[in-house]
Amino acid sequence: MKKGLVIISVQNDFCSFGNMELPGSDSLPDCANSIMPYFDKLIAVNFAFPPDHLSFAANHLFRQPGKSMIINGKTQWLKPIHCVDGSYGAEFPSNLNKEEIDYIQKVGTNSEIDSFSMFRDLDATENNLSSYLESSGISTLFLMGVAGLFFDNSIADAKQKGYKTIVIKDAIAGEFNLSGIDCINVSEVSQ
Repeated sequence: MKKGLVIISVQNDFCSFGNMELPGSDSLPDCANSIMPYFDKLIAVNFAFPPDHLSFAANHLFRQPGKSMIINGKTQWLKPIHCVDGSYGAEFPSNLNKEEIDYIQKVGTNSEIDSFSMFRDLDATENNLSSYLESSGISTLFLMGVAGLFFDNSIADAKQKGYKTIVIKDAIAGEFNLSGIDCINVSEVSQ
């Protein structure tokens, strides 16, 4: 049974002074570094939005982050511009051991479709993450990083795909509902 650590959205724009600053994000790189040796594979899932992404409020005249609008017949929640591919905000924080990461899955790369989970876009277009995990023999995923709807959807998709899925609950920034989810603490990773 091979284990993979999935580091979700540990990027500069979620850390202090980032465009989507989230309390607790600054501690995530050191937390990830401390548990990296206990996993067979290290995977980072990173938002890499094009500048014209439909979810950015600034791309819609007179729209503000936090509001919604109908785009292509679907409700789209609008966000501040963040994690633009190639920008400082999309990069890993400097104190994350990037050299140890085996695979980076970029998400949100299609300007016309919002991201849904670490495995797919909102229109159900799959990325390469499943293929990578399968070829690596990973059967158990441990998730940490930035919480939110994307994180929740990633857990649901991982379970649906048959991965044993465990959340490292003290390695999450943001609010997260832990009910019904297998969880451990960072201190339990080495056991």
